[in-house]
Amino acid sequence: MTVAVHRDTPAEARQRRMALFALFIVSAFNYFDRTILSVLQIPIKAELSLSDGELGALTGFAFALFYATLSLPIARLADRYNRRVIVAVSLAIWSGMTALCGFATGFVSLALLRIGVAIGEAGSVPASVSLIADYYPPIVAPWRYRFGDWHSPQACWSDTAASVRWPMRWAGVSPLASSAGSAYFSRR
Repeated sequence: MTVAVHRDTPAEARQRRMALFALFIVSAFNYFDRTILSVLQIPIKAELSLSDGELGALTGFAFALFYATLSLPIARLADRYNRRVIVAVSLAIWSGMTALCGFATGFVSLALLRIGVAIGEAGSVPASVSLIADYYPPIVAPWRYRFGDWHSPQACWSDTAASVRWPMRWAGVSPLASSAGSAYFSRR
């Protein structure tokens, strides 16, 4: 049995690579914004006078419950609506919420903002995987999923290092500014 192979034009190949690169950047910011609270938990705990239990709830339960629960309905939306818009809106929501975490005054406000981060991030992975399936044939797509959803601490090292040197309240500004560029590429 022979399989017909579609050859991309140079423009199509470039568009696929750019889309994959944009999704990789979105995925890196997803990882960074998800873990920034864990990186800064000691100064946050001291500044907001949080208990160990409250800090544990912020880094685990408050985020994971909403992230896991909302990923499924947003995946359903990704099947019906523009996936690029879903990725861009998700990126804007979680980056904005991450930046607003710097203005938290206590446990409740920080928990609500972390829930906002989880809601935003819940839309990224389903829509990104669906976009990769649109751009790549099934024979190539599994490798692309791994590349597009590669969460490497090294990919965010410079932003993380900058954030650790800055005061806790400004840690979200670097990913917010970087995410604005990623949102621009996600809409193309």
